[in-house]
Parts: sequence; C-alpha cells; structure tokens
Amino acid sequence: MNAQQLMKIVQDQKKEVIIDGDVIKEKTNEFENFYQLIKNNGVWEFSEMNFERKPSPEKQDEIIFLDESKAINYFFIRVYKKLVFTTVFSANNPIYEISDINALQQLFDKLGITSEYYSFQTIKPQIVFGEADRDQLIISYIDRNQQKRFTTNRLKLERGVFVMYRLTYSLYLLKSLEDRMMKEHVLIDRFHDDEIELFLK
Repeated sequence: MNAQQLMKIVQDQKKEVIIDGDVIKEKTNEFENFYQLIKNNGVWEFSEMNFERKPSPEKQDEIIFLDESKAINYFFIRVYKKLVFTTVFSANNPIYEISDINALQQLFDKLGITSEYYSFQTIKPQIVFGEADRDQLIISYIDRNQQKRFTTNRLKLERGVFVMYRLTYSLYLLKSLEDRMMKEHVLIDRFHDDEIELFLK
C-alpha cells in the first residue's frame, strides 16, 4: 500500500489522515493519542503519540521499517483496528448474552458473517477456527498455508464464545474491506497473514 491508497481507504471509512511530505499521521482531536509514520534517513518510524502525560506528549511503541509499503500497511492496520472497535464492541451487543455455539452462529448469520470466515469443523485458509471440547473452546487463526498462526489457551465455553465472536467479526470486517478495495482497484495486494494477525490480536 502507498500513501495515495491509504488516503482512499481511510476516506472510505470516514477517517482522516494527514500526509505532509515524509510524515503521515492520524487527524485527531487536541490532546488525543494518535499514530504517526515519519520517514527519517531513508527509514520509516511508526509510533504512537501518547498525551496521557501532559503537557508534553510521549512517543511510544516505536517500530522501524525499511520498506515504505510495509510501514503504511502497519499504520493502516493499527488505525483500522482502533476505528472498528466500537463496531465490534457496540453498546447493547447481544454477544454479551450469548454463551453457546449455536446462538453464536445465529448472531453471525444476522451480521452477514458466513462460514467463509470461521469454522468449528474444517480447517481452511484465513479463517478463525474453533475447537469445541465439552464446555471448553480453543480458538486459532488459520493462515493461507492452512497452519495455525496463533492459538488461544483452552477457554471456558462462555469466554471462548466471546473470543470467537471478537476474532471472527474482526476478520470479517478486514477481509470485507480488502475484497471491496481490490474490486475497486484501490488495493492491488491483499494483506499478509502477519498483518491480519496484528489486526486480530
């Protein structure tokens, strides 16, 4: 992803970023934390400006990238993850009342989340996979090579249902946006598994 593609995607999501030469940053309210990318001496530095310690903001979570595309992808993933938080964890969300897999699947149906994004039976590329064992659930993200990229601990069913919801809904939002941006020729490359992992975690 380049800066122009980034701008189109975030505008599509009603989010604003500021691109000024070798600086890319979120547009936020005064004294609100924001992410930024700064190119310096041929490398890109990602960081979060933290205003919790006023009056001077503190730079944290610094990561250096040699590749501009990877740096911008990382910036977007962090911004988009924050952006969809209120969608995934909306007020009066029925997930808080759900404690079994059948009810979770019914919620997924209502949200338009198909088995393209999750499974409790079959391992497929780039899905959230839930392994149910009596009153417990183990959840993994399956990458393009059908390998478990990360796996949770064994969770009590009620907690596992919530985690399965969070991961699956997040994956659905990211992949749906990716599909649409590919069709509209805004993106030419899909997100890599490490970027999806970052978004889900």
